[in-house]
Amino acid sequence: MRTFTFRSQKVAYYYFAASVLLFLLQIIFGLVTVSQYVWPGFALNWMPFNVSRSIHINLLIFWMFLAIMGATYYILIEEAGKELFSTKIAMIQLIIFCAAGVGAIVSYFFHYYDGQGLEYVEAAPVFDWMIVVAALLWLYNILKTLHKAPKKSPINMLLLVTTIATILMYLPGMPYFRNFVVQDYLRWWVIHYWVEATWEMYETLFIGYLIIKLFKVPKERMYRWFYIEFFLILASGILGMGHHYFWIGTPHYWTWVGSLFSVFEAIPPVAMMIDGLIYARKAKNRANNLPALYWLIGGTIGSFIGLTILGGSQTWFSVNYWMHGTEVTAAHGHMAFFSAFAAIFIAFIYYALEMRNGEESFKNTITDKPRWAWAFWLMNIGMVMMVLAMEVLGIMQISISRVAGQGYIAAQVHQIGWFAVWFVTGFVFLAGVAFYVYDFFTAMKVKE
Repeated sequence: MRTFTFRSQKVAYYYFAASVLLFLLQIIFGLVTVSQYVWPGFALNWMPFNVSRSIHINLLIFWMFLAIMGATYYILIEEAGKELFSTKIAMIQLIIFCAAGVGAIVSYFFHYYDGQGLEYVEAAPVFDWMIVVAALLWLYNILKTLHKAPKKSPINMLLLVTTIATILMYLPGMPYFRNFVVQDYLRWWVIHYWVEATWEMYETLFIGYLIIKLFKVPKERMYRWFYIEFFLILASGILGMGHHYFWIGTPHYWTWVGSLFSVFEAIPPVAMMIDGLIYARKAKNRANNLPALYWLIGGTIGSFIGLTILGGSQTWFSVNYWMHGTEVTAAHGHMAFFSAFAAIFIAFIYYALEMRNGEESFKNTITDKPRWAWAFWLMNIGMVMMVLAMEVLGIMQISISRVAGQGYIAAQVHQIGWFAVWFVTGFVFLAGVAFYVYDFFTAMKVKE
């Protein structure tokens, strides 16, 4: 028996299904990419390293954005107390966004980029505009749903503001500037403000929402954490941009400003999680959805490690010179993206699956089966092992290439063994993803 209140909430599950499949593809292309460190000639003629890496990173962006859109629609409808304005617009939006993603990824095989050499945002202009159109449809649907909504919810207002900011922060990366400093300055607006501003706000809202639902915590108790996070994003997320500006010719003050202010955003989600657990313990409220609970707690802890500890330790201006752009950076990026975003989105999807199928059906098909636990532990153990391998690789790279001055390729000769460790641990992670994908579609087979 379906337990969500509004029928139009089912539109979110189409977004979740697309995100799950792209997540699996992302990991496969990630394994192809790291294999080329171990065997440099692998797939060189038809998918060289720059292509496989671009696809791996862009799949990450697309599947996470799909999860964000789906979760936003799910929460929006419930908090507004009314059906979605148009499920048709939501489906058109999904089709356009997926078409942009598939088109961009296929185009990389033919080396059809934007011609600007912009790392992480390589999509050609036609796909950029498709993404903008999909995002504007998303915003329009949100606004029309909130118009005259019977329930005024702070969560919905924050979702609206965050969505507007997400769209605005994508636009600076679209124009082309001949001056590289100006171009790269604006490119980081897209990359940094998406990840360390708008996406972190989505993360905070989703964590708070899940704490409210799983632990029966009063909404007002979570609202204060939302406002604290919003303030920290405005105060530190914007100024924290400076840790990306070390190498591109911007004023020197950006380096230490970025160092000081780039580690605070991850604190409120952790504090919010602790506060929710304390309340649940005192009230003796027990969360029955173990998959969502595990991923929620694991993601919150991991995000603090990935964002604050691994991120903050390498962005400090006195060491940034040595660490910037090494595998130490990759370790931070992998841990931060996986824990702060992937884990929280997976937690939300497990929660939404329970709401779709009902508590008893979800318990019989998911909670009582070992698959979700295998997915959780294999992905988390695989990620920790990968991150440790990357940290070792980064230290070797700094020592051989930057301290001893032997060059990047000379360092790689000594790193092959640890790249092989990274490759093997990637399969551990892939096994966890496979369990998760199977779990999702097993739950979706249950008739509404």
